[in-house]
Amino acid sequence: QNMFDKARRYAYRFIITGLIAGIVLGAVLFFISNPILSLFDDISQSAQNYARLYIMMFSAFLFLRGSCAITTVGVLRSGGDTRTAMLIDIVPLYLIVLPAIFIATLVFKAPPWVLFLIAMSYDLIRFIPSLARIFGNKWMKNVVD
Repeated sequence: QNMFDKARRYAYRFIITGLIAGIVLGAVLFFISNPILSLFDDISQSAQNYARLYIMMFSAFLFLRGSCAITTVGVLRSGGDTRTAMLIDIVPLYLIVLPAIFIATLVFKAPPWVLFLIAMSYDLIRFIPSLARIFGNKWMKNVVD
């Protein structure tokens, strides 16, 4: 039982560390987007504006991207809850995100930045059930014995 308590503490620490690191790195990426784009002075202003928009949107979601990797791969899979991790990875992608992109593209003729936001929402959709599973303590399995 003591090893399960230790695993739980480490899982929480990794999640908090991932969230903080993602927020910091997202902020850094946000603030260095202009210097990065200034290296590409041979592209049009329109292309630079699109690139800036996508970098800024990506930086806003960066904390979720890393946190999802920590929760599904780092915690759930390493804790032996591989089936749930697989479902959390696959179900939102094929039942929510890809159909939403398909509909947004073909039915609503959404601009590319909207499709990008829908694609980035995948991590938010995965993060919520991952946290619920972890905080519900149903992820810990004895994978050694």
